[in-house]
Amino acid sequence: MKNNAPIFALTLYGLTMLIWLCANLHSDTPVYAEMPAVTNEIQAEAPTEATTETEIQTTTAFVPSFSVPSKLEKYVIGVTAAEMPVYFHPEALKAQAVAARTYAMREYLADNNVDLLNIGQAYLSEQEMRERWGADFDENYRKIKRAVTDTEGELLLYDGEPILAAFCSASGGMTEQSENVWGTALPYLKSVDSHYDKKSPVYMQNVSVEYSLLSSYLKIKDASDIHVYKRSRAGYVLGVKAGGREFSGDDIRLALGLRSNDFYIETTDTAANFTVYGYGHGVGMSQYGAGYMAENGSDYTEILSHYYTDTLLCGAKIE
Repeated sequence: MKNNAPIFALTLYGLTMLIWLCANLHSDTPVYAEMPAVTNEIQAEAPTEATTETEIQTTTAFVPSFSVPSKLEKYVIGVTAAEMPVYFHPEALKAQAVAARTYAMREYLADNNVDLLNIGQAYLSEQEMRERWGADFDENYRKIKRAVTDTEGELLLYDGEPILAAFCSASGGMTEQSENVWGTALPYLKSVDSHYDKKSPVYMQNVSVEYSLLSSYLKIKDASDIHVYKRSRAGYVLGVKAGGREFSGDDIRLALGLRSNDFYIETTDTAANFTVYGYGHGVGMSQYGAGYMAENGSDYTEILSHYYTDTLLCGAKIE
């Protein structure tokens, strides 16, 4: 019986080179929301098995049939600058750039004439960046632009299409599933661990509201019996009862200006005290979570694979 080991090794090498070539075709640079984000807002290590699975997908030999317009790359610089603090780790900024590009590309494919400045992502013009950063403009701009150019053309896909790449400032320790916020279950927007968010400066908020004001906000006679009766698996409030009526967690959040729907209520003789966790809708990538993951050694591909379940990271051509 002949020894087939040399043939097998050669075949394996050929496949490896093909995968590497596809992953690097899109760039000559070395690899270094309320939808999609909570505008004007600014962690969790992915389980080894889940990360490994998605890493395999990110190196799959696949090139989308569509191209990314060059104007979109310039737009992503402004979004990344607006949506994530410039002092965040470069790998977190790259994750933000990919998420912003993906969301915008989804909108662009639906309507080539879409006004990118009105699709729900915060944006800073170059002049606004100069005003915000002052003497640090050149250094900060280079950092943001590097995050965009290092990921040029990269998109997150599911079933061959750009995903709704939602992101939020910080979760309450776990991200939320899309159906609990927008009523539509998306397979890549699942609840995942994001415990690093507990370290973020926006993790907790305390709000006390006297019953008279609370009754006025909720348009009920007596709010002193307010209590949560239903939560999602991630801890976000799905149902509240007060004054003989039922409210969603979002109803309460909007009425009281709370940071998120992940809250707990303690009642006293005169007021309801709300302890709120996280900042934003909690769906998709946590920006602070991404920052802490990066600081703890995760690169942007690992960050993205953790927060966007079973997605494919692929490089598209620039037109």
